[in-house]
Amino acid sequence: MEIFLVAKNTCIRLMSLELPGVLYSKSGSTVWKNFFIEKFSPYKGIVTNRLDLLEDRLLIRRQEHTTSEFGNKRVKYTNELVDNKRITVVRHPLSRLISHTHNAAKDGEMFNMKNSWIFEAVIRNRKSQIVIKENYNMYVEEFDKYFKYLLSRRVLPKPTMSEDNPFFKPPYPELDDLINYIKDTGRTNGHWNPAWKWCDICKHKFDYIIKQENGPLEVWFLLDELGLWKERKYFLSKPNRSSASFRTEFKSLVDYNKTLTDTQRHWFNRLYQKDLEMFDYKKV
Repeated sequence: MEIFLVAKNTCIRLMSLELPGVLYSKSGSTVWKNFFIEKFSPYKGIVTNRLDLLEDRLLIRRQEHTTSEFGNKRVKYTNELVDNKRITVVRHPLSRLISHTHNAAKDGEMFNMKNSWIFEAVIRNRKSQIVIKENYNMYVEEFDKYFKYLLSRRVLPKPTMSEDNPFFKPPYPELDDLINYIKDTGRTNGHWNPAWKWCDICKHKFDYIIKQENGPLEVWFLLDELGLWKERKYFLSKPNRSSASFRTEFKSLVDYNKTLTDTQRHWFNRLYQKDLEMFDYKKV
């Protein structure tokens, strides 16, 4: 039998002797990925906390459809079994942005995502706070050297951090930085694209769509439906490693909502309108 994991347009094929095939689309929960990969992957000994390190990456979504969809006929991946169970997990889009921002504040993620959005987002959003405009280039250079310091695992001497440099207040991205970056640039990324886009909710015709906020009851139902009830203790033993080293403090969704401007709320509700309606989430 086969399990299909779908994450950010990449299919990874795993083998299972006991389970029906599963197409699973990851939505912000390392727990799910670790559970299916570590329990049923044939690639033993491979580092599994990053999907890119798995060997079988040939099943790319846009290239591997073997049939077109007509009416109720589902689009199939190469070698996908007819009776595969297709699963996805969704969460409130604001919660996704908050989670991504907190994860990005970790030293390793700061450097890894520097060029993809963090460096530009922080500078774009905070440069108006610079009192002496002639210091702009110096502040940018200081911020750039800070990333090299993080890459060294804080072994190199700590770089100069001017007291009035807004890029260090704080020295990591915040939700406001991320939201304004997405709003102003229109750039796309699997971490913040609307869920209906990156996992093709309509095209894939998932058998189960679980709202992360409704766990663990929906999770227990799914495990039971897949014949995995006996594995529930193993599932619980797989912590979300990405949340273990946050250096930022989580607030409630309501508290974060209060920090948004009217312009940000309007933009957010427009961008994620289909997610909010499709999965019955409230607007911000």
